[in-house]
Amino acid sequence: MTKSNMINGVPKDERRWGRAFVWFVLGLILFVLGGVLVAKLPNGNPWVLWGPGAFLWFRGARCLKKRTYIVSLSALGDTRTPVLFLRSFAQDGRISSGAKVMKWGSFVPKRFLLSLGSFLCFRWSFEQVLAHATSKKGPLVAVGPRHAPPVLGAHNFYLEDSVWQKGVRDLAAQCQLVVIRAGLTPGLLEEVREVVTYLEPEKLLLYFPNGEKRWWWPFWRIGSRKKLYARFRELAAPGFPMGLPEKLNGATSIGFDAGWQPVSIESRRRPPNSTSREYVGYMVGAIT
Repeated sequence: MTKSNMINGVPKDERRWGRAFVWFVLGLILFVLGGVLVAKLPNGNPWVLWGPGAFLWFRGARCLKKRTYIVSLSALGDTRTPVLFLRSFAQDGRISSGAKVMKWGSFVPKRFLLSLGSFLCFRWSFEQVLAHATSKKGPLVAVGPRHAPPVLGAHNFYLEDSVWQKGVRDLAAQCQLVVIRAGLTPGLLEEVREVVTYLEPEKLLLYFPNGEKRWWWPFWRIGSRKKLYARFRELAAPGFPMGLPEKLNGATSIGFDAGWQPVSIESRRRPPNSTSREYVGYMVGAIT
């Protein structure tokens, strides 16, 4: 990577910034053209232009949100203990928020409001939803290699490959919670096995995404949580002292008690404590 593509030793991700700016500007142009259409043709339908304009504007605004980089946890500017986010880099930036607002034909108002709030704040990617869910608990820190794109909504901390395991271990020791978005890539599975060997069990939260969003919010996913969990359990369960539950049974996340006994966390009822591990699992599960 050339020096022009770096800021303080981390990637600028210029291609994403340029693409997001184009979307943002095109959205504004379509909004203006819709207004012109109303002025020139009173009977015209401006939503022909305003609809695509809103889509492009919101998508561009989401990607233009500020990305922050840190070189140490002391640079966070927040006195609260941070939350560490680990994930498979192949899934970075995917649109994954949008609550299941329909359940067996019945409308779920609370989930709709959560999803709408996520949408209006441009929190479309999982990383942004997680930053929203952990905002009352502490600042979110996402760790990645230097070639990885920055995570939206989080403070990005980059590590060299030569010090990766030690760096993640040191960061986890200084964080109050470690959230892992489950995946099946060899690197992430190895990371999970390593974390179990040194992390306090109450500090670990495994989140299982419900497939990949392929089109407009909040519809159409590819893959399912059940299939992902079945495969993840087959590959990772032997590394946990007490194993993993056979099925999720409606849960979206799994935590652990002091003896590594797994605790399923569902997103049906909001916990009273807004800074608990269960609250983070609830918010992420309800919105995604």
